[in-house]
Amino acid sequence: MDLNAIGGQIVDAAMKVHSVLGPGLARVWQQMRTPTVKMRS
Repeated sequence: MDLNAIGGQIVDAAMKVHSVLGPGLARVWQQMRTPTVKMRS
């Protein structure tokens, strides 16, 4: 299996997940990866 075929399968799987779960999943995943800084006032 060549690199283009593998990449195509990854994109297809990502599109299926996106169509089922919606764009909110990507936002949640991005927020989980982004460190938050809490400041005291």
